Amino acid sequence: CVTIRPLPDYAIERIRTGQSFSEGETLWKGEVRLVNLDRSEQASSYADPRVLELIEDTEPVIRSRFDVYYADNRLIYTKKRCTEEDVTPRFFLHVIPVDPADLEKPYFNNLDFEFIPGVFRDGLDDGRCVTIRPLPDYAVHWIRTGQFFPGEEPLWKGEAGLER
Repeated sequence: CVTIRPLPDYAIERIRTGQSFSEGETLWKGEVRLVNLDRSEQASSYADPRVLELIEDTEPVIRSRFDVYYADNRLIYTKKRCTEEDVTPRFFLHVIPVDPADLEKPYFNNLDFEFIPGVFRDGLDDGRCVTIRPLPDYAVHWIRTGQFFPGEEPLWKGEAGLER
């Protein structure tokens, strides 16, 4: 037996797949992390303190455990005095398009991600962590983001309108 599932045209960090019965019993599951050339090229610039110039004179769209800025169709997450505990929980990022036809499902685009230690630490003396998440090419109406441990309530969350 063979099945084919088309993938979306945005950068993919990880794929989780598996099979289970409707009662919830898992037959098998697997996960693969993908190396995307676009992402690896971008990752080298994430560690560059010049990325902070993008947000130098702007206010964050979300203030919380991480401040989240919107610049150049990207979200920039920053935290001063950042520790390993700050970046261990998974980040969720839900993107709601202006036009629901931009998605296969009419709800939101799930762009959850993990902070990769060592790649995004910007090397500044204040111990700041920075990560940049590119947004899809379609017009974005709203974002929801924050951090969580699977199966638990979010540690923090925020929402912002980004309609452009």
